[in-house]
Amino acid sequence: MNRLDQSVTLHGKTILLTAKEFELAEMFFKNANRTLSRNNIIKTIWRTPESMASRTLDMHVSRVRSKLDLQLQNGFRIVTVFGYGYRLECLKT
Repeated sequence: MNRLDQSVTLHGKTILLTAKEFELAEMFFKNANRTLSRNNIIKTIWRTPESMASRTLDMHVSRVRSKLDLQLQNGFRIVTVFGYGYRLECLKT
């Protein structure tokens, strides 16, 4: 992860992320295998009260999943924890 240009290198290819996508990805990877509450993510990334529209978070998580190809076969996936938040699972050891 390159904080200067908010990019990630994946399979030798540079992927540019928006500021919020980068912060979100960084938060997930720093807290891998830990469940993060929606409220905590919103307060940390958007620096606003948790009353922010929930679809905003969902959209950003979806974009991070897609851009970083976080799929089971690639060893990482973001799991939705119903009624609570999200967890990045590291499946490869």
